[in-house]
Formats: sequence, structure tokens, C-alpha cells
Amino acid sequence: MKRTIGMIPTSYQVSMSYEEQVEEIKNKVKQILDDNNIIIENYNEIVEQYDIINQKYDDIIVDYEELLSNYQNLLDKINANTTAIGTLANLNTTEKTNLVGAINEVDTNTDNNTTSIGTLANLNTTEKTNLVGAINEVDTNTDNNTTAIGTLANLNTTEKTNLVGAINEVDTNTDNNTTAIGT
Repeated sequence: MKRTIGMIPTSYQVSMSYEEQVEEIKNKVKQILDDNNIIIENYNEIVEQYDIINQKYDDIIVDYEELLSNYQNLLDKINANTTAIGTLANLNTTEKTNLVGAINEVDTNTDNNTTSIGTLANLNTTEKTNLVGAINEVDTNTDNNTTAIGTLANLNTTEKTNLVGAINEVDTNTDNNTTAIGT
């Protein structure tokens, strides 16, 4: 029968000698140490894996922060472009759904206006480089003609609304006088 004191048996077998018992205890201690070494190796491997996971976690955090920063920069640029572009609904074009369509509409209208206006080089004015200059030249010439013609209301004819009518009246009177003188 075995008796124990706490967890350590006082003897393993009655038939074992003292040396055998010491050898048995040494073997058990060696087995415990070997098991402990395996536990330590497993613990060290777990700590090593933990360090690897922790480093990967730190890398993920750095990547996440960089991604978040890039996202914010992109969002800032999108907002700046949206502000710079303006509100499409406020365009004076028929096309209000996209900027390219609105620009193409303006380009088509410009082409149509260029065709409708004609070629500046074919103008009968001295100014042939721009339409505003040519119109101003015509306006100046009209003012000069009005001054040279005089005021229609001051004519000595009955016809005072237009120059052609007044000239025709003078011509008719001349014809009548010529006829009267000739007889």
C-alpha cells in the first residue's frame, strides 16, 4: 500500500530499492522538465506569433491611417472641383445634366453663330477684324450722314418725312415748271 504526504508519494512500490526510487523520481522530474520545456517552447512560439500579429496589426493601422488621409485628400479635391464647376442646374444651356454636354452645346451654338454672322473679311466696312468695330464704323457713318443731310423738318417741301419723297416732290415741281416755262 502506498502512502502519500501531500502530492509526493513516500514510496512507489514496496519492492523498489532506494536507488530505484530515486531513479524513478529523477525520471519523473526529467519528464516534468521536458514537459515544462515543451510548454516554454510553445509559450515562446505563441509570444513570437503574438509579436508577428501585433506587427501586422500595427501595419494595418498605418495603412488604415494612410487610406483615411488619402480619402480625406480626395474628398477635399472633389469638393474643390464641385465648387469650381458650380451648379449644373444654373447653366444657361439647355443641357444641364453634365458639363461636357453643356460645353458641346455652346460649341455647336458658336459654330452656328459663326455661320450666321458670316466672314468678317467680306464686310463692306474698313474695319474687318471684329464685328463690334464694324458696327461702330457704320454707326459713325450714319451719324455723319445725318449731319450732312440735315433735319427733314427744315425742308421747304411739303414732304418732310423722308428725303426721297422730298426729292421726288422737287422733281415733280421742276417738271411742272419746265412745262409751264416751255409754253
